[in-house]
Amino acid sequence: MDEALTIRVQQEPRRTLVTVSGDIDISTADQLRERLTALVASGRPLVIDLNPVTFIGATGLGVLAVAASRATAHGGTLHVASDRYQTRQLFRITGLHNSIPLSRTIDEALAALPPQRAGTCNNSHPTRERGYLDASSPRPVAEAISPGATR
Repeated sequence: MDEALTIRVQQEPRRTLVTVSGDIDISTADQLRERLTALVASGRPLVIDLNPVTFIGATGLGVLAVAASRATAHGGTLHVASDRYQTRQLFRITGLHNSIPLSRTIDEALAALPPQRAGTCNNSHPTRERGYLDASSPRPVAEAISPGATR
């Protein structure tokens, strides 16, 4: 459980895609909480890719539950993608799958998003674009957060 947490954010007009990798435990949960709190305030659908996550503990599940509730309060939604057996089991055992839609892939999660609202457009596909951005900066993530760096 010593793997650093990396959070990549790709903002699009219709949705926000967040890819999380590493461990989500008591020592990294605050980092994830801060990032998700800022993102759910937009009211846009949020899709979180947990496939690269190597470990998620109870604190991490709590962060996701609170973020989902806040997303709903802001008129948005939160969807999670994970094909990892352990993560899917935790969602089932805790009942979190009842409040957060859980898909196996990003494409499945994107397909489960609510219909596009009038006046918005979606001309891009996050799995084909690799222009991930840090949520607080227009710089590419590689420039914003180096592997192993702490904030």
